[in-house]
Amino acid sequence: MGNTTSNTCTIQFDQNSYIPGDAVTGTLNVQIDNDVEIDQVELTLVGKEHITWPADIGETKITNAIKHHHKLAPSTKIGLWICDGCERHSNKCPDMVRYCCSEDCDFDLCNACSHFHEVTLMLDGEKPALDQTTEWISPADQDIVGGQPQLQGCRPKPLAERSLRKGDCEFLRRNIPLNTLCGLIEAGSSNKYPFSFALPGDLAGSKSLVNSNFGLQRSYELCTSVKVHGYWSQNFACSRSIHVVDQPQVFGLSGAQVLASPEFHNFIGMSLGRFVISAKQELPLYGRRGDELCIHLELENFTDKDADRLELKLYQRLRLKSNDFLDYKHECIVQEWAHAGLRRNSMERGDDARKLFLPLSQDIAPQSIGSLVECSYYLKIQACLTKHQAEARIPVCVLPFLNSVQPALPPPSAPPAIQLLITDERVQAYQAVALAPAFH
Repeated sequence: MGNTTSNTCTIQFDQNSYIPGDAVTGTLNVQIDNDVEIDQVELTLVGKEHITWPADIGETKITNAIKHHHKLAPSTKIGLWICDGCERHSNKCPDMVRYCCSEDCDFDLCNACSHFHEVTLMLDGEKPALDQTTEWISPADQDIVGGQPQLQGCRPKPLAERSLRKGDCEFLRRNIPLNTLCGLIEAGSSNKYPFSFALPGDLAGSKSLVNSNFGLQRSYELCTSVKVHGYWSQNFACSRSIHVVDQPQVFGLSGAQVLASPEFHNFIGMSLGRFVISAKQELPLYGRRGDELCIHLELENFTDKDADRLELKLYQRLRLKSNDFLDYKHECIVQEWAHAGLRRNSMERGDDARKLFLPLSQDIAPQSIGSLVECSYYLKIQACLTKHQAEARIPVCVLPFLNSVQPALPPPSAPPAIQLLITDERVQAYQAVALAPAFH
């Protein structure tokens, strides 16, 4: 910004990426084109998160698991169908837009449920399909393709007409002293001022997941503000992003454990005995497709009824935080398993305890993604007896899978819904520049 005779500053780091706890070293380059007296220089490390998602993601009550590993595509199929997410029937809701699995699986979602499917793919780090937001068009205005109406009477909405929800959070702000740059500096001088500071050891890594429907970004910047003396003088500033590499978290071999011992009664209140469930998760679980959820399970059936089977259901709880405090909350079944039950008056403990290896048929998101996205899991274990059920719920820890070496992320391309820092095209990708015009 400004004209050609201006004071400028740029930031240059000694390396492209850092891990939490590293010492960040670099140079503040100051180019003075006009005499200036500098009063103060402030360096500030800022960490921010930003998230957006479509407002109509919460229009329908999603009753079933809609986690599906394949992409979805708009369908022109004719005939009655049921949404696998909200269980609405096309006979009762003829305006529903149908999205089918691109790999020809028996899986169909309506428009609103397909948005949640896109969100879960984004949280898993996958690239979703193109924008699926649609609007109704009258039969007279429909385009006929192959003798069938296009998208069953719907077409994509213009991006400008979409209703989006968003959330912003500044979770880190730390001032870094730099006292060497003060006093009168003459025009025509170019100076370099080294700096060094340590990153907090508990920082989460940089993250950038963006598309036209959903965006999640965690970023770090070093901002410099140069304040000058005099009413007619102009302050100048610059900033540069810092890529922070995620580090593997160290966990023990065992996760959460739970003990449930419900007692059953008949219709007159007499005790029919107890069914005891003791479960413990064994770590790690990274949530990749093909990984196994390992559960150490002890069972005791002190009733006169056989437990026909064990049902195990993995639930996901998701919360997206918005600026208007109208957060999006959702809970669904990610995957189900079934195992053999336990005969009456018997037990499986100690050396006879079960060790279950429950394979994941799809990728699932890690827990606790950030300040604006909360993701957690629990496993519900049910022993099904005649007219009774014994139930236990155990929290499940899902860890993010990290490569041993992570390259620096390139600047992400941002759709209009996501506001990102755009750097000056005249400088390199790892620099950001701000200019202060000289006063005339």
